Amino acid sequence: MSDTDARLQELSAKAIDGVMTDAEFRELEQLSKAKKQAREDRAQALDSIKSNISRFSIEIGEIYEVDVITAAASRLTRAGKVRTPRGGVKVAKAARATRRRASTDPLVVVKIAGHIGPPSRYSKGQVLPYYVARTLKELDDGRLEENLARYTTATGKAYFATPEGQAEFGRLVAYIQRGKIKPA
Repeated sequence: MSDTDARLQELSAKAIDGVMTDAEFRELEQLSKAKKQAREDRAQALDSIKSNISRFSIEIGEIYEVDVITAAASRLTRAGKVRTPRGGVKVAKAARATRRRASTDPLVVVKIAGHIGPPSRYSKGQVLPYYVARTLKELDDGRLEENLARYTTATGKAYFATPEGQAEFGRLVAYIQRGKIKPA
């Protein structure tokens, strides 16, 4: 809480108790007007930002790095501010956008014959959803690493050869092995 907010609360308490001088009343009035103006300025700035983002088709991934978006989403989730109607945790909108476009080149693209729908994709730094796609889970037949290697793109093979890429590949494998398939 800022000094201004603390002073505003102090003066408000005095006003409620009825023990306020004329000078304190004028100060309270001035602080209230300043706070209201600050809220209006902030709302106007946010509206301007939103309209520019929409106007120029700016993606959240172009503004912030994936780790910043992920950290913000996890803070919201831990704080209990983003919840589903049934009490479960919902992934923040920014994280969902990041999941779709974590990077321009996917590292793994899994399309199995006979499965309806788009292929399962994994990109560098992608936030993994709560449920595992059925196509990914079907690769887990005891040789998951080998099966994933068949669907790894050229960019993925180069990245997964690095120490950072090996760690990320390990996280992806663990996610597929431990995750639950999305219910129908």
